[in-house]
Amino acid sequence: MAGYQDAAARIAARIASGMLMPGMQLGSERQLSEELAVSRLTLRAALTKLEADGLIYGMSRRGWFVSPPRFVYELDRRANYMLMAAAQGRAARIELLDAGRAPEKHVPACMREQATTRAFHLRRVRQLDGRPVMFETIHLSAAAVPDLLAHNLSDSITALLADEYRIEIDREETSVRSSLLDPEQSVALAVAPATHSVLIERKRFACGQLVEFDSEHWLPGAIEIRLNAKLR
Repeated sequence: MAGYQDAAARIAARIASGMLMPGMQLGSERQLSEELAVSRLTLRAALTKLEADGLIYGMSRRGWFVSPPRFVYELDRRANYMLMAAAQGRAARIELLDAGRAPEKHVPACMREQATTRAFHLRRVRQLDGRPVMFETIHLSAAAVPDLLAHNLSDSITALLADEYRIEIDREETSVRSSLLDPEQSVALAVAPATHSVLIERKRFACGQLVEFDSEHWLPGAIEIRLNAKLR
């Protein structure tokens, strides 16, 4: 077994045995490399593997921590984030970074294609158990939600649309791919610049009209994506 794989397996065994519990901080890289008798380079490869496996996560200038179970994101469900997290026994929070009218040049192309050039944008960070795990940018048609900025924007947008505007989302188009975090997103999520993320983009329609376009950058080790589909 390669050196980094052996080091990763030894740390993983401590997590599996309960010696290291979710939320606990690992020792410093210097301490770990001495304890496991491996070079710092080998140790970093081991930590990278464990992070990719969802067993640990790193935070800039804070170190490495044992991960809780991945958040299960069911794409075919319309349950809001807070309720979905609560059902999984997780403490969720949404932090609003800023909100305002989007400059026309920054309105997503999919909205401009439907002659929607007036839109609001929100930028938010979602947290799980005190850890930032997702950076999202939301664009909403200003025609559909003219006084959006007067409402609480740190909660479910789906619930806000339904309760305040009587808008029921009846169709979604979703794409998932890998993407790198930009500097602002990296700082907000407390990770190194250009960290890989799982990018989920979603177009949301009501009565045939595009109402909302979302871009969600999730930290890969924090999420498990599921889709339940009936086969013909």
